[in-house]
Amino acid sequence: MQLPTAHLLAAGLVGVGAAAAQTPYDAELTVNTTGGRYTGFVDTATAPDVNQWRGVRYGQAPVGSRRFLPPLAAEDDGLHRYARDWPTWVQRMQTHIVVTFNYRLNVFGFPGANGAMTNAGFLDARLVVEWAKDNIEAFGGDPERMILWGQSAGAGLTASYVYANGEDPIIAGAIANSGTVGIGPGSDDDSGSVNKFSQLADIVGCGGLDAEEELECMQGIPAQTLQSVLQSGREDVPSFGAVVDNVTTFSNYTERLEKGLVAKIPLITGTTSNEAAALVGGFDKNATTPPPKLPNNPVGGFDCSLREELKDRLDNGHITYRYLFAGNFSNITPRYWLGAMHSSDLPLIFGTHYQFRGNSTELEWQTSYAMEDMWVAFATDPSKDPSTSSGLVWPKYSPDGETVVLFGNGTEAAQLAPPSIADISDCSDG
Repeated sequence: MQLPTAHLLAAGLVGVGAAAAQTPYDAELTVNTTGGRYTGFVDTATAPDVNQWRGVRYGQAPVGSRRFLPPLAAEDDGLHRYARDWPTWVQRMQTHIVVTFNYRLNVFGFPGANGAMTNAGFLDARLVVEWAKDNIEAFGGDPERMILWGQSAGAGLTASYVYANGEDPIIAGAIANSGTVGIGPGSDDDSGSVNKFSQLADIVGCGGLDAEEELECMQGIPAQTLQSVLQSGREDVPSFGAVVDNVTTFSNYTERLEKGLVAKIPLITGTTSNEAAALVGGFDKNATTPPPKLPNNPVGGFDCSLREELKDRLDNGHITYRYLFAGNFSNITPRYWLGAMHSSDLPLIFGTHYQFRGNSTELEWQTSYAMEDMWVAFATDPSKDPSTSSGLVWPKYSPDGETVVLFGNGTEAAQLAPPSIADISDCSDG
């Protein structure tokens, strides 16, 4: 199962490299961590200025009797690993360090079992943040200036981390692209979660057992079997991904804010202007002409939960920076009418847009520079309003005035606009 990823930034931002060239390992890139000794490498073909360590272990494998349960930290087994494997990796370039990590999702991360009432996926994120606090300095990073970043489901994880770890968040700030506490892992409440696990257990031959026996039985079912059943499309197969306790349910977000239980750290958050084009079915995404009827909510409801979160954060004095990405670049978006669809902003943030289906326009380059400037400025010092090299300063979010940064809108790379520019979806139905 391919797991979603999120990024932990120690004062920086990075793009993902391609397959590594056969570069000799450099003894100077040997790092001792709490989970073992690793020697990194430099990919001279695609990223000659980036030091990389791939396959770094932050936790023990959650398999067998550890499946569905909270993660355990990786232990130092005395081995020396030459870190070229995926998926978890550390990258260092100039003054910025990035840890990219996987976490459990679906029934593996949010089982809702009577015998395992824990949000294992969220606890995976907590464990990697703790690991980074203890180890990032060995890679050249600063444990006091770490930023958690995620997109889509990863953004849901990131935003949820902020209010699930209020007492000691460890991180200095967070960035959530196209996802909030009401999207992704935190999209559902806890009603019926336990029944879902038991329903799945019954389907795979673990039904009619007490909580402990049911959990043990499910831990013995091959992961591929569970995955196949979940992807089968059968009507009797439940869907997972919902959180299962009142610490991490969206409906409890306001209450936790009012009680001061949410981490009071700055947050960058926002959406693209046509998220739903890449997500909603019912029309041919490869059509050369627009479908007769586009989605009523072009942002797919993303900004509805975002608006609620923004209001709650504002009411409780939490600093937030809001953006809207409106770039419609033909080498990224395959059909012009798809516009700034879900994830189309990522190549601009990571500076990889020129690697797609054609040359990038001048506006595309300038938009990418502006987004990189803002994200890196925030990661470097989240206590200051982010700014671009051209002098545009991103003000703290407020419903009054021009406090939203609009990226790539036709003629300008970045400009300030009122919040109404980003309030796109019809939220009348919630």
